[in-house]
Amino acid sequence: MPANELTLKSIEELKGYSFVIPSYQRGYRWGKDQVNDLINDINEFAQTRKDALPNDFYCLQPIVLKAVALDGKTLDCLPPEAKIESGVLRLRPSKKEESEQSDVIEYRYSPEKKKFIATNRFEVIDGQQRLTTIFLILNVLGEQPFDLSYETREDTTTALTAPEKASDERIDQWHIKQSWKIISQHKALKDEIWKKPFLNHTKVIWYEPENLSSDKDSIEIFSRINRGKIPLTNSELIRALFILETKKKKSREFNEYKIAAEWNFIEQQLHNNEFWCFITLGEPFEAKHLNKKEYPNRIEFLFDLIEEKNGGEKSHQTYFTFNMYAKKVKDGETVETLWQEIKNLYYRFHEWFIDDELYHLIGYLRLNNWMGLNDREKGKDNGLLSKASSIKQSELITIIKDKIKEKLDLENIDTWMYGGNNDQIKNALLIHNIAVYAQRRERFPFKKYTELKWDIEHIHARSDKVSGEKEQEEFMGQWISYFKTKRIDQECMNPLNNLYSKFKVAISPADKDQLFREFDQACATIEETENRIQNLALLDKGTNRSYKNAPFSVKREEIIKVEREKGLFILPGTKDVFSKAYSFQSNDNVVTMVAWGQEDRGAYRANIVSAIEKYLNNTNKEQANGSR
Repeated sequence: MPANELTLKSIEELKGYSFVIPSYQRGYRWGKDQVNDLINDINEFAQTRKDALPNDFYCLQPIVLKAVALDGKTLDCLPPEAKIESGVLRLRPSKKEESEQSDVIEYRYSPEKKKFIATNRFEVIDGQQRLTTIFLILNVLGEQPFDLSYETREDTTTALTAPEKASDERIDQWHIKQSWKIISQHKALKDEIWKKPFLNHTKVIWYEPENLSSDKDSIEIFSRINRGKIPLTNSELIRALFILETKKKKSREFNEYKIAAEWNFIEQQLHNNEFWCFITLGEPFEAKHLNKKEYPNRIEFLFDLIEEKNGGEKSHQTYFTFNMYAKKVKDGETVETLWQEIKNLYYRFHEWFIDDELYHLIGYLRLNNWMGLNDREKGKDNGLLSKASSIKQSELITIIKDKIKEKLDLENIDTWMYGGNNDQIKNALLIHNIAVYAQRRERFPFKKYTELKWDIEHIHARSDKVSGEKEQEEFMGQWISYFKTKRIDQECMNPLNNLYSKFKVAISPADKDQLFREFDQACATIEETENRIQNLALLDKGTNRSYKNAPFSVKREEIIKVEREKGLFILPGTKDVFSKAYSFQSNDNVVTMVAWGQEDRGAYRANIVSAIEKYLNNTNKEQANGSR
């Protein structure tokens, strides 16, 4: 077709062509809504135009193409059967060529060479989502599709011909497989009325822009016409920029295929959700607009990190990151250097992730947002990434441990009170649990932890939250049973027994409530019900609030139940509390399993402090001996 001229081609007419999706484009991403919309729109046309006239058609959006010349094949003279339309000669290949070329070869007249130059395929600048979906529809209908391939993505091309076997692990193939399932099950395709309008009366607008002399021209058009549709991301535009710039260099060592392979590898690794959760813990960006950003292409997180590091007044703009890289390339920075920076960032995160000690320390630090990845102070970069690149790993570990010790302020642990020091209590309980995992040579599951909301749970219920006659009576009975096991002298027990007996026979709710308050005060004279850390543990909000203010033994049974029957994640420190593991460690003769007493609290508090101090004060050599 002549440049800058629009023409219409039916789906049937597309069959003779060969299309290639260039490496600078993202893969196939259409979902359920887009596929159904396409089929339903065509179906509506088919149902209302059952006797469509030859010139009646349903028009799809344009496909924008660039003809790719067939090297060395030209025509000096025209064969007798040749018909030329708008400067284009379209011929069927000879029998010798049939096994090598597509069904159609087009010859474009070149005024410079004064010859017709052959082309057997077209680079798709825009419209790959529609073309891929049309290809899948033809496949389901049993029609011979046109040629369609993805440059540098051989497995995606293979998935098109056998979508039912496509991998669920690769994002392009997963989308192809899902679309194929939707198409296969769509009732419209089972109606013969639908097929003819689709093949012969559904047309695409064919458009070949002029002056497409270079790949750079292609990417500029690609970038411009895609905005406002399925939105292009910064990383997809950067990928196109990198690949097209690399193509111009024609280096054997560093080329577009190397970038594409490495890019796909990193993207695949970032789809390991445990790894992804680890590197995005806390709030990764100072820029507020990026804190809640979603990443369909996760590699964009790495580009955004570098963009945030460099800063900029226009960082709120949608394509700021891409524009920054485009400017770098324009200013002479090489793609190889820019790409190496991204790889180095990925490998730094990977290094932290696979090392158990760094995994735990950095994960905890980032979860609390105590040290940013790109923190700045007085114009200097003091973030984790900068420090990691300039000091030894052992020095980085020391810096992180010192930062955690400074923030925890463990020396004042006995002054912390629930309600006033909740952040300090929660941070101490969390690092205690991480220390437990490290001691057991296991990895703390940050992903599971971040998927739940957590409460600071009172191990022994607070009386001021106990309401209702039944709960109050259970609470009182629990304490009397507990004090009996501790052999509290009869003089102290008599007031408790009297109040309990009066409570059980009292009729008025107000009288019962008054007796319960007096009972609670009497208990406090014997043993204080504390709001300090020795009576606190971390528990997910759902479980904590489901049993309200149940006694200790009831809580233990509920925790065992939700873990065993529902598979709920319970922190090991909390499980050890309700199994009284800390009490058994310090005293073989645990008095009771039905209450949480003073001795239990003392053993628990001692373990919290000693475990955290040991974990944070261990030398690197000791830690290394405890790692996997």
